[in-house]
Amino acid sequence: MKRRPVRYTLLLARSGGGSRALTFPGWAVGLFLAFLALTPCLNAQVVVNEVCASNLTVNADNFGEYEDWIELYNSTGAAVNIGGWWLSDDPSDPQKWAFPAGTSIPGNGHVLVYCSGENTTAAPFHSSFKISQTDQEHAVLSNAGGTIVDDFGFTLANRCQVDH
Repeated sequence: MKRRPVRYTLLLARSGGGSRALTFPGWAVGLFLAFLALTPCLNAQVVVNEVCASNLTVNADNFGEYEDWIELYNSTGAAVNIGGWWLSDDPSDPQKWAFPAGTSIPGNGHVLVYCSGENTTAAPFHSSFKISQTDQEHAVLSNAGGTIVDDFGFTLANRCQVDH
């Protein structure tokens, strides 16, 4: 008896009503699922987690100053090397300050960068730029190739919060 190949049908609903069916051979679905399992979400694994643009009392830096800061979070369970990645306060100039080679964030870990203008490349990190609570301000994270992977834009609603 000849075996029939496995096929999967995906039913897509349309916003205006109706639907469309797409049919795939079993091997294609298996290949796609393997690709998803083996390929990390590169743009989502490290994100801007917190930004403090009015630091008055939280996280004094190594100079005893309360500088504004940006915190990054690695949302994966494995360490991520961010050496050569960039931070900026301007999406039109995303490559203002680079993390030094060998910098990594442990799985589910954080790294804090003080936005003091001190431009240090050893931990604790200090960026070459400062941030403030202006409505044009951003916290921009770019990968080593300069592609923006996260951009936190200050809005009227969040720009006046202290220690957020």
